[in-house]
Amino acid sequence: MRKTRAIGVLSAAVIALASLPGAGFSASAANVGDTLRVSNGSNQFKNTCDGYSYEIWLDQTGGSGTMTLGKGATFKTEWNCSVNAGNFLARRGLDFGSKKKATDYDYIGMDYKATYAQTGSFNGGGNSRLCVYGWFENQGAAGNPPLVEYYIIEDWKDWCPSGNSKTVQIDGADYKIFQLDHTGPTIHGRTETFKQYFSVRQQKRTSGHITVSEHFKAWAQQGWGIGNLYEVALNAEGWQSSGVADVTQLDVYTTPIPGTTPIDNPGTTTPTTPAVSDEKFFSDSFDSGKGEWGPRGNATVALDTDNYAEGKGSLAVTNRSQDWNGAGMSLSTGTYIPGQSYSFNGAVMQNSESSTKFKLSMEYVDASGTKNYDEIGSATAEKGKWVTIGSDSYTIPEGASDLLLYIETSGSTPDFYFDSASSAKGGTAAKIDLSGAKTAGSEPVVTTVTTVTTTAPTTTTTVTTTTKEPEVPKASLIGDVNESGKVDVSDAVLLARLVAEDSSAKITTVGKLNADTNKSGAPDKEDIILILKYVAKMISAF
Repeated sequence: MRKTRAIGVLSAAVIALASLPGAGFSASAANVGDTLRVSNGSNQFKNTCDGYSYEIWLDQTGGSGTMTLGKGATFKTEWNCSVNAGNFLARRGLDFGSKKKATDYDYIGMDYKATYAQTGSFNGGGNSRLCVYGWFENQGAAGNPPLVEYYIIEDWKDWCPSGNSKTVQIDGADYKIFQLDHTGPTIHGRTETFKQYFSVRQQKRTSGHITVSEHFKAWAQQGWGIGNLYEVALNAEGWQSSGVADVTQLDVYTTPIPGTTPIDNPGTTTPTTPAVSDEKFFSDSFDSGKGEWGPRGNATVALDTDNYAEGKGSLAVTNRSQDWNGAGMSLSTGTYIPGQSYSFNGAVMQNSESSTKFKLSMEYVDASGTKNYDEIGSATAEKGKWVTIGSDSYTIPEGASDLLLYIETSGSTPDFYFDSASSAKGGTAAKIDLSGAKTAGSEPVVTTVTTVTTTAPTTTTTVTTTTKEPEVPKASLIGDVNESGKVDVSDAVLLARLVAEDSSAKITTVGKLNADTNKSGAPDKEDIILILKYVAKMISAF
């Protein structure tokens, strides 16, 4: 996954080798529960298990990795290729054998759920991704390119390919599609020049449904050649990095699930005179999920249950290096019609500066292709206090495309919390009730005065009671994420799930404080590395 402007993609020369027998290649079948290991001298395993294909591969530059095969197409993988030009991948799915054109399949669907985290990087240049991966072959199909390598990228860390793109909507989400040229080794066992097709999801995720066949149709509608389908697989991949992925659900199928209907039109065609309804376009409480919100810039976005404006959770935005780093979500012009007005609002809070100016903003590309930034609304938040932000009537500019709604600060980069985000028809914004807002650790001392009156004899007694400020939780044992009383590898695994935003990772407030081994103020991937170093006795203290 080399960051190379010349080709702008993962080193396809390396990735293509993953499908080629080479030094250390093993074609022997494995069983459910088997763990396959690759390192120097044994760098590839490829076969089928429990009805699905599998492949694990490591390049020859160093490192190691494992892949444990689960039932069906599930698998777990760990890798450490944090060396110069280190590259690793593990994937499972279906082999289609290049028997017919990819767009001749009426329907190909994938459902998946994964925990995925990048835990290390070589000299700051590492990256990784979670994606659907495969190839098209010509096989004599007239007018089609001889070979295509394709990616449907769902999530990534630190870097993602880009190109001259168009935005299409598939499965209710915006994907940027583009193609690039590359020369390198291929599944044919030789070096060739071939196309690479990309669909990049604009709001990253690690679980959900993908109608894979709709991506094939979207590419074909651009006039891109589509060959015979070689494979469809879910791929966890690292370049100069280390990481973990646990794919707990993975199904690939060619018949729609009963009760569902494949999307016929993956394009961005807009109705001529769409009506704007009174209903909410989105309403995110962040009580149990992030909705379509994701990080902007270098920020990290995660759910938080200790601070909220309403309900029981909010979006914590941390690790910001510039004031425009924050949280954002893409908006489709098929829903948000240029020239029409909408309300956008939410609530924000920061707990580290005396006051901070927040802005709710809109990024868009105008008709001339120039990127623009509008301020929808602003608010100043004092330390520890929630404030509302937004506008009852913001008009999407005429000719606008590639809409991105985001929250940022002005002139400083504190961590902050965002809650109660919603959008509706202009003038019908939802009201935010801050009466039950919570800021962890900042509850004031409350003094209650009660007056008691008796009738015989007449006296008045005043009783004053004081409720002390709740005790702020403190770390019990640094590194002990699961609060077992000791620090071991299970703490690193649990923290990796937290960093990967696995909602099933149950960690208490004290556990989160224990996890902050580098004293950055919040658990992060560097803490995972420090815990592993401590367990391996590479360091003696945090």
